[in-house]
Amino acid sequence: MKTYFAKRGTGDVGPTVVRGDGVVLEREKKLRGRDDFSIFGKFPVFRSCYRTPGETGIFPLDEQVNLPERCYSYFLQDGMTPFDVEQPFDEGSDLFERLFDLSHSPSVLIEVARDAAEDYDAFYEERETPQVYR
Repeated sequence: MKTYFAKRGTGDVGPTVVRGDGVVLEREKKLRGRDDFSIFGKFPVFRSCYRTPGETGIFPLDEQVNLPERCYSYFLQDGMTPFDVEQPFDEGSDLFERLFDLSHSPSVLIEVARDAAEDYDAFYEERETPQVYR
C-alpha cells in the first residue's frame, strides 16, 4: 500500500482548485496525514489539502483513489458488517480484531453498521429485478 500511494502522489492538482460553486480553494503548504487500515495493516496516507478560511477543505487524492470516508478500507468495512449482526458488538469486535490483527473500538462496528443500513434502501432501489423463468 505504501508503494501504491507513493506512486500515486499526494493528489496535488496545482496551486488552486475551484469548487463546483465557484469558491477558489488554495493548496495548503503542509500535507495532511491520514492513517488508513486495510487487510495489510495500518499505513499513513499523506494528502494535499485545498482550503480557504471559513470553507470546507477538499483532498483530491481521496477521489482519485476512491478512499472511503472512514479510515477503514471498503473491504474491511464490508467484512465488519457480519460481525455486527451475528453477535454483540464487543464479541464481534474481538473476533474481527483477532482475524485481521487490527485494533479498534467496538464503536467502529456500530458506526459501520449504521452506515450500511443507510445504504441498504438505495442499493436495492438501483438493482434490477431478476427475470423469472417459467
